[in-house]
This record gives sequence, structure tokens and C-alpha cells, in this order.
Amino acid sequence: AETYTLFAKDRGGVPAHTAKGGSGLYGSHPFLMQVTRPKALAHGMLLLNSNAMDVLLSRDTISYRTIGGVLDMYFFLGPTPADVVAQYTDLVGKPLLPPYWGLGFQLCRWGYGSVQATKKVVEGMRAARMPQDVQWNDIDYMQAMMDFTLDPKAYEATAMQTLVADLHQHNQRYTMIIDPGISSTPTEGQYPPLDDGKRMGVFVKNAKGDWLTGKVWPGLVHFPDFLNPGAPYYWSEQLATFHRLLDYDGVWLDMNEPSNFCDGECEGGCEVCSATCLC
Repeated sequence: AETYTLFAKDRGGVPAHTAKGGSGLYGSHPFLMQVTRPKALAHGMLLLNSNAMDVLLSRDTISYRTIGGVLDMYFFLGPTPADVVAQYTDLVGKPLLPPYWGLGFQLCRWGYGSVQATKKVVEGMRAARMPQDVQWNDIDYMQAMMDFTLDPKAYEATAMQTLVADLHQHNQRYTMIIDPGISSTPTEGQYPPLDDGKRMGVFVKNAKGDWLTGKVWPGLVHFPDFLNPGAPYYWSEQLATFHRLLDYDGVWLDMNEPSNFCDGECEGGCEVCSATCLC
């Protein structure tokens, strides 16, 4: 049997994908479509389970080995491959149709270092007559890697506004990376995204009913619980508030598995979980 291991993971490098299985990446989709010969009749199966699993495929059988979670199995009767895809997306949702500019030439890297360096890259692309529809910045534009902030020195707000306005004047767009981890270390009144999330009760909680603490680039963080009915409103309000500061066109929500540098909860901070944290 061929074994496919499904385990969503933020990993570097190029994922392996061979006839005997592949390696995990950002998303796991335990969906299988079988097409029979000679009439190309099709049916599909989905095990709606978010836990790590092995899927064993042989000529006549399929076996799932999961470490836990719910066992919700869905069957899609087709009878054509297009019908199976339509039935599957009726259940899980349709892909988002991107804006036309989102299909264009885009440029991004970590570590431009400043708004001036980013502007120099854009100007260099124009001087070289290289097509560019979108300029991005990675999270080094943030203050201390905290969402919905700008570094007051390297990416000062007025200079960033000038950069984005210049892009728009040239019919270009601007996209910025945002992570779901909200820094949990500022004190009350210092960081509105943290204060708002606590006030609205939208962060993930642990078994004790306290805010679960993980660790990502800004250090210790809380994660919005997007199964909480109030979380989409909370998140959209943070995006809208930030948009009033900087007229960005798109967002890359990175690390949204969510990625966590601790093996589970960072109880007590990195001094306690140093064996499993990237501290």
C-alpha cells in the first residue's frame, strides 16, 4: 500500500511528493476522488478530521489511521469528476475568486530593512522596465513583530503612506503580511489589539479557562479563536483600524495553522518551556 501522511506543518524547503506518499505542508485535505475506467465515472470521500493521520491506499482498499478527533465521513456520488468537485465544494466552500491584480507580477522578500529600501526596489523595477503589479512587505515592517503596528523608525507611518500612495499613482498595489498571534506581553492600554481581544473574549482558552499562550515572532502570544462568533468581527475591526493608518490593498495571513514555537502551551513563558520553545 502507498502511505500518505497528512500533518499540517510550517516547514521549510520543498515538500516531497512521490508515488509512495508525500510530506506535510500548510494544509491537510483528507479528500480522495476515484475515477473508474472506461466510462470515467467518479466518486469522492472526505474524512473531516483535523488530526494527524496516515492514509493507506492499495488497489482495492483505503485505510485511515488517525491519532484522534472526530470521524465525520462524507461521500460524494458524482457521477462525473466535475460533479464530485462541485459536491465537495458545496460542503467545504468555494475557492475565493482573487482580484484581477492578484494574478499579476508580485515582489516580496523578508528583510528589506526600511521603507526607503522598499521604495528603492520599486523604483529599480520601474527603471529596468520589469513588470510589477504588487509590492509586499514581510513582518519586519512591524514594531517588535506585533500585528497592526509600524516600526516607528524603519517604517515610519508618513513615509509608508507616501510609498503606498506612489504605488497607487502607478496603478500598483501594496500587500503586507500579518500573523494571527497577538502579542500577550504588553500591559493594559499599551496595545489595543490585545485589549480588544480580551474585552471581546475571542482568544483561544486552555482547559483551565485561561487565555492559551503560545509563542511566535513577537514572543508570547494569544491566538484568536476563529470558531468564536465574535472573532471575525474582532479581526475585521483590527484590519479596518490599521487600514485607516495605511491604505494597503491586500493581506497575507501567514502562520495561520496557527504556527506555535512551543510544543503545546507556553506555560509560564519561555523560561519554563525552553526545551520546546524557540526562545
